[in-house]
Amino acid sequence: MTPEHVRDQQFATTRLTTGYNEQEVDEFLDRAEFTLEVLQQGRPERATLSAKDVERVQFSTTRARPGYDPAQVDRFLDVLAEELRRYEQR
Repeated sequence: MTPEHVRDQQFATTRLTTGYNEQEVDEFLDRAEFTLEVLQQGRPERATLSAKDVERVQFSTTRARPGYDPAQVDRFLDVLAEELRRYEQR
């Protein structure tokens, strides 16, 4: 996974069902992109997220306004956590 992969990630938008707050998810993905960038540069001390952070994150949910599909976001976060775990085990 590359920083660009995180930046380009898109999720379906929910309507009239529960979704994740888009702004919170986008801000978290910005941190993930930065973390992958510094890890790939060999600067793990600058990482702002760990695999545990990704596993523990909880986003606010939406009902009356659009939000990101929770299942898609959760699947992506599982892959992201696994990628960060690989860096942490080096």
